[in-house]
Amino acid sequence: MPESPESSTGIAWKRLFAEGAAIVVSILLAFAIDASWEGRQEQARVRESLISLRSEFERHRIQLGGVRRTNQGMVDAIVAALAMGDEDVATMSPDSAERLSRGITAYLGFNPSDAALEAMLSSNALEGVADVRLRNGIAAWPGLVAHYQRQFDEVVASYNSALERVQELRLVEPFFCLTFGFSTCEWLDWLRPVLADADAREALARMAMFLSTSLMLQTGLDDHVELVLSLLAETLP
Repeated sequence: MPESPESSTGIAWKRLFAEGAAIVVSILLAFAIDASWEGRQEQARVRESLISLRSEFERHRIQLGGVRRTNQGMVDAIVAALAMGDEDVATMSPDSAERLSRGITAYLGFNPSDAALEAMLSSNALEGVADVRLRNGIAAWPGLVAHYQRQFDEVVASYNSALERVQELRLVEPFFCLTFGFSTCEWLDWLRPVLADADAREALARMAMFLSTSLMLQTGLDDHVELVLSLLAETLP
């Protein structure tokens, strides 16, 4: 029996619907594949950024350790020098004078290179970090460093104040020895007048105070570096 016009029309519509549905499914599948590919690319980009960041923070750990040891040694040297009485200063050996003088003038600042972090922020890769703790820890680092460096500016100001007083006393030789690496210096001739001068001693005391404060802030930086590294270890096993 031949098909009626109505039956033929129904079959045509069904065929068109099936073909249209197949096209829609194909398009959606293509979008899904494309999105999945882009997602994998984004994850790879974030992972690469985190690997670079881990290396950077490992360098921060090493640098902070060196800064801490040097500045703690300077605080100890200043405290030891200011605790000396007139008789101690008068009978000081040249070796003792050199150790104290080098300790007093050997501070270090912390100016990290954050190239990996800056690249991560500029590329918005940080937004792709799934761990909220890690994301927040990374984002907080620049502010912590800036706060530390503002405090250390006080150390530099105190150092410059002490240096200016030393220059007024015409006792600049050891600073040139330290700067240019001269092998011999008249450390006793430099240190004794410095310790006998009230203004120079006050400047050294201020320097020790601000160094001690910066060391406490540096402890916070150390702790933060360790936190970020531990979270990175979880994310990058």
